[in-house]
Amino acid sequence: MSIVEKAARRLRVGEDTHRLPPGRVKKQQDAKDFGSQPEPDTDQSELEIDQVALQRNGLMPPPAMNYLIGREYQRIKRPLLDLISSHSSASQRSNCLMVTSAKPHEGKSFTIFNLALSLAQEIDHSVLLVDADLRRPRLTRSLGLTARAGLADILTDDTATLDQTVVRTSHPGLSILPAGHKCEQSSERLSSRRMRSLVEHLASDPHRIVLFDSAPLLYAAESQALAMHMGQVVFVIKASSTERRAVNAALSLLDPSKVAISLVLNQTRKGLGDDYESYYGIYGEDVEREA
Repeated sequence: MSIVEKAARRLRVGEDTHRLPPGRVKKQQDAKDFGSQPEPDTDQSELEIDQVALQRNGLMPPPAMNYLIGREYQRIKRPLLDLISSHSSASQRSNCLMVTSAKPHEGKSFTIFNLALSLAQEIDHSVLLVDADLRRPRLTRSLGLTARAGLADILTDDTATLDQTVVRTSHPGLSILPAGHKCEQSSERLSSRRMRSLVEHLASDPHRIVLFDSAPLLYAAESQALAMHMGQVVFVIKASSTERRAVNAALSLLDPSKVAISLVLNQTRKGLGDDYESYYGIYGEDVEREA
C-alpha cells in the first residue's frame, strides 16, 4: 500500500482518524514579544477584498461558480474544524494548519485562500492567513501587500509585532499576515525558536484559526521546517496531473505521528461538467481511488 493510500485511509471518519500527538509542552515567549492582532474597531486601514482582481489572479472562482465552490469548501473545512474542537489544547496546535503540495501549480494558493474565506464565516472563529512561502510569496503579491512588513520581519526583528504587521480585510473575520521583506536563511528562520514561539502564541487563542501558506514540499526545505510547528497539514493534489511518486515522496517528508494530514484532490471533475474542472475539490476518501 502506497504512502498516499495509507494517509487517505487515516483520514476516514472514525475514532482513530486525525489523531494528534500528545501535548508538546515548551515554554513560549511572552505574548508581549509579538503583540496582538489589530482589533476590528482600531484605526488601522482595511484591505479591500477585490473579487474581480482576485478572480483574475486565480485566487477566487468566477462569479458563476461561487455557490458551488462555497459548498465544496464547507465540506472540506468540516473535518478540520472537528479536529480543532476535539483537540483544543494549545500545546497540540490543531488550530494551526499548513497548506502545501508536492510541486508548484497544484492549486495550493486557490485552496488556502478559499478555505480561509470559508473558515472566516464560522460564528465562533476568526482566521489569520499567513503567507509563509518566503521565497515566492504569491498571496502577498496577489493582495498587493509586497511593501508591507510581515512574517519575515517578525522572525528577523525582535521589535516587530503582530499589531504592526497583520492586515485586517473587508471580509469579516479574516486578517492577513504578509510574507514581509525578503530575508536570508528562510528555512532556518522558519525552524527557529522564535517561529515556534510565534506559532504557540497564535495557537493560544482557541477562537483563532491560523492558515500558513507554504512552499511545495519537494521544492523547498522551508515546508519541512514549518511543518514541525503545525498541528495539521492540508496537502493539495492536482488531479490527473501530479504523479503518484511525487505525492508519495512529498508525504514521506511529513511525520503523521506528529501532525494530522488531510488530503484535498484539486481540479477534478465529479459529474459537474467541464467548466467546473479547475475548481472542484475532493476531500479525503476519494484520494485513495483517484490520486
